[in-house]
Amino acid sequence: MMSNHVMYLPLHHVSSCSRVQVESRANITELHEPLAFDGSNGPGASEQRQGRGGWGDSDDDGGFDYRGRDFGIWSIAWSPQGGQLIAGTNDNSVYVYDIESKRCLARLEGHQDDVNAVAYLHGDTNSGSDSGGSDPNIIVSGSDDHMVRVWDLRDRRGRLRIPNGVLVGHTEGITHICPKGDGYHLISNSKDQTIKLWDVRAALKPAAAAVAAERRPAIPRWDYRWEEYPAAGYAVKHPDDVSLMTYRGHGVLQTLIRAYFSPMYTTGQRYIYAGSSDGVINAWDLVSGKPVAQFEHHRALVRDCSWHPYEPELTTVSWDGSIVSWGPGLPQKDKERQLQQARWGDIGRYY
Repeated sequence: MMSNHVMYLPLHHVSSCSRVQVESRANITELHEPLAFDGSNGPGASEQRQGRGGWGDSDDDGGFDYRGRDFGIWSIAWSPQGGQLIAGTNDNSVYVYDIESKRCLARLEGHQDDVNAVAYLHGDTNSGSDSGGSDPNIIVSGSDDHMVRVWDLRDRRGRLRIPNGVLVGHTEGITHICPKGDGYHLISNSKDQTIKLWDVRAALKPAAAAVAAERRPAIPRWDYRWEEYPAAGYAVKHPDDVSLMTYRGHGVLQTLIRAYFSPMYTTGQRYIYAGSSDGVINAWDLVSGKPVAQFEHHRALVRDCSWHPYEPELTTVSWDGSIVSWGPGLPQKDKERQLQQARWGDIGRYY
């Protein structure tokens, strides 16, 4: 896909959502059964509130009772076998939910802020790789506390589960995590305007990570939803960074922008790619960290993108209200290209 002799152009708009009013044809509660991650509703809620199941604050009898509060879920992922869900929430936790029993099996605590990203480390389907098998026990989570934490669900200490390792290197909150699928490597996208490649075997112990957190470079407090990154133009580095590679050049503002490995079948996962707040889709070489392509067409932020696992096709979604499918094509004639540039801007910039 990254050949210098092939140009990738937007093939068509799959959908335009900017001026279409969408109405639900049925109440979602009539179609689906709610999953009570925090024990607040749904099957088993009363038992969980009485401390006979679920995970929450400990009561005097050693059980766990329901905490009434606003409860938000920022990310969710299926286990490789499909029997469980994990969710990252606004109470700084990761919840493990069993579909068959309709119960919350565990609450993983350790983050100090919202958990924006969760994933199972083995057999990730987003990357198109199953080389790591389908182990459902190792999960990773990323938070606004700028840490990526690694958990082994088999390691239960008392009635709480704490992280087995912490990946230190980002200086701002994590927006997305994508495992490579080999059981060791993953990438994370961050509000520090970087993507990092990790090997979980380099993770720090929680105590060492707590010390490293105090050594994070001081950045003026800011809100990425409506402010520019205060250190724009500077390569801010964490002194205790354990990442393998850092990728720069895209913008991570306003929303939780995603980043992925390219497919195994067509590229051997040689590249990583991500959306950007400037509307450009960026791709980097995994090993060298160098940018290899930029795809320009959207007129607003690109939050998510997906590379077809078997075909040379990329689909992107943008805040300009469009879903666009990209594929290989010959360069346009000068007049056609000028007209396209006048309407949409430059299309495809290659290194």
